[in-house]
Amino acid sequence: MIETRANFGFMLVGLILLWLVSPFLAVVSTDVGNIALYVAIGAALCLGAWSLSTERRVFLAAAAITVAAVACAIVAYLTGSALARFLLIGLEIVFWSICAWFVATHVLASGPVDKNRIAGAVCIYMIAAVIWAYLYTVINQLAPGSFNGLEAMALEKQIAELLYFSFVTLTTLGYGDMSPAHPFARWLAQAEAVFGQLYIAILIATLVGKWLARETSSDITDDKSAR
Repeated sequence: MIETRANFGFMLVGLILLWLVSPFLAVVSTDVGNIALYVAIGAALCLGAWSLSTERRVFLAAAAITVAAVACAIVAYLTGSALARFLLIGLEIVFWSICAWFVATHVLASGPVDKNRIAGAVCIYMIAAVIWAYLYTVINQLAPGSFNGLEAMALEKQIAELLYFSFVTLTTLGYGDMSPAHPFARWLAQAEAVFGQLYIAILIATLVGKWLARETSSDITDDKSAR
């Protein structure tokens, strides 16, 4: 059994922050939007790295990636370097992949289900949306026009738009205002939709069910003891 402590809440807060900031990029000036996005990215990375502190080697690797990503974000903002932006996206994909693996090893470990493990399961779900959004961004940069309904815009706003598309696809809402046009983008969207449905139906439902059963059993035991 892998011992955990209640730390996945930090990562969840960082992911929610990144998710909440992205819509504002479409309604604020470019400079303010870019700063807000980079600050949210940095905060999410720092909180995510802190959640890995129970494993020293994983934490040090995540911390190093975080420092490199923050440096790339600063360079990207100050110089507008396309290379720095691509490096930032690559570092984030690696970082969140490490986080997903680390959280999964704890969420899927044997032992009682508590609120921390449920928070970790939610983290994996949101991490999936973030990773897919960055993959969509890479595809659209390599093959412009890969998404119908996505206008030509700065990379930062493009990331925000594709993060929205990623969450819509993950939850299979399918509003239709944006859709994949490139074959590889379509394949990725299909894979994300399938993952989202299976993840909710299998893992989240199972964990919540076990937690509720544990809480109910504990209440029954307490009632018997009181009698």
